[in-house]
Amino acid sequence: MESTALTRAEVIGVIETLLDVIPDELSRGNIVSLGEFGSFKVGIKTEGIDAEIDFTTNNILKTKVKFVPGVEFKEKIATFKFEKITDK
Repeated sequence: MESTALTRAEVIGVIETLLDVIPDELSRGNIVSLGEFGSFKVGIKTEGIDAEIDFTTNNILKTKVKFVPGVEFKEKIATFKFEKITDK
């Protein structure tokens, strides 16, 4: 594990702040970008309708947060190696 100049308490503080800020920004319809780490955005699943004018928030069936990793993150994930684990 790599070290940081931040203390454990400072890191926890940053994470707690992100837990407040990210949902707040997503609720405003914003995409939250964390640079090379990636970005968060909200996706929705809706019920089909015949005319746009008939659409209401009641047609929204499900919401979920989507994470899109940054380029460097994707590259590191692509190097993962997997092996089958068998019970002995």
